[in-house]
Parts: sequence; structure tokens; C-alpha cells
Amino acid sequence: SGRRRGCKSQAGGLAVMLSVIVAFSDYMPALAQEEPAVTYEQYVSGEHREETDAGQYEVFSIGSVEELRELAALCTYDAWSGDKRVLLTADLDLAGEELLIPVFGGIFDGQGHTINGLAIRQEGSQMGLFRYLQRGAVVQNLNLTEAKVLPQGSGCQVGVLAGRNYGSIVNCQVSGVLEGEEEVGGIAGVNEAGAVIRSCGAEVTVLGNCRRRYHRQQPWHAEQLRQQREHQYLHQ
Repeated sequence: SGRRRGCKSQAGGLAVMLSVIVAFSDYMPALAQEEPAVTYEQYVSGEHREETDAGQYEVFSIGSVEELRELAALCTYDAWSGDKRVLLTADLDLAGEELLIPVFGGIFDGQGHTINGLAIRQEGSQMGLFRYLQRGAVVQNLNLTEAKVLPQGSGCQVGVLAGRNYGSIVNCQVSGVLEGEEEVGGIAGVNEAGAVIRSCGAEVTVLGNCRRRYHRQQPWHAEQLRQQREHQYLHQ
């Protein structure tokens, strides 16, 4: 250590120092066990979180676009939504506004209501209304209509409702148009092992990696083709 630079320590002082080091080392395994490392996969999936008991959910009502925006802002932290039961109390029209919920681990009950006009055009992967649905998360009784999920850049793992699903999606309907490089699906881009999609339907125009590669080869009119497809979809 830095205190041994002079090399003149007496035998008694060295014995005390060694005993302190040995005593402290006894605590190190316990400290390591208290804070296990969490991998990125465990972080986004919510695997490291404890399950929430049914009676411990906090009800969070959404009745306006502004309240949906507030929910999205709160869900940037992976553990916040784990004990939340979100109830959609009205139909919402985003009118082409870009909005996505980064990570969700609670229950989102659409109660049969509709979110219309979702748009996602930002660059990246794992794109959808919910980027990540964690283990234990449930999205149910929700309709998404006239969605345009057209991310820029890598655009992998893209779905209208979820980019990557570790939870359960039940009794949901989606419609719109989406585009991605690979792992693209109308409801969820990726449905992980153990995840559930049940009693759902999708009427979605899906543009996969073949079309995206064509865009890369012909960049001078890629945006024109995109606008043409959107126009055709909205007026079909």
C-alpha cells in the first residue's frame, strides 16, 4: 500500500496492518452477494425485479394525450411502472404526434378504448408504442389505429404495439403501417421466450428489410417513396 513507501515499519505495526486487511477481507464476499451484477438483458426485461402482488398496484388513469405524454416521461426508469395499473379512460387521437413509452412493467388496460394516429419516426431499434414490455407486464383491451411506425437508422425489432415483448399482450387490435430492417411484426417486433400474445389482431402494412435495402441503394428518392406509401395507406 501507499503507507509502506519508507520501508521502515516495525514488526508490530506490520502485524496490526495485516490483521486489519484479513479482517476486512472477510466482509468482501458478503458485500459482493448483496449487490449482484445486473446484465443489460435483465435490465430491459425486468427479470431482476421482484414480482408485484395483485393487491399492491397503484391505479394511474389516462384520459388525455397530455396524460399519456406524462406516463411516457415517467417510464424512462425501468422500475417505476412495475407496481402501476394504468387505465385508459377515453379514446385518444395523437394526430401524427410522435410518442413512445420507453419501458413498461405494470398493467396497461385500454378498457376497449382506442389510441389513434401514433407516429414514430426517430432513429433507432426496439420501436413501438412500448419499446420494451418487461416480464410480468400486461397490455390488454387496447386498440391502436392508423399508426405509422417508420423508424430511421437500424430499425430492428419494430412493432406497432411493442418493439420487444417479454410480457403479455391480450385482446389488442392494431392497424397502420410499419417499416424495419429485421425482426418486424404487426403487434410486436420480437416476442421473447415465455412472452404471450393472445386474442389479438393486426391489419398492418409491413415493409421489411428488402424494401429498406432498396432505399439504401436509391437514397435520392427514398423519402419520396415513403411519402407515397403513406399517402396510399391513408387513402386506400
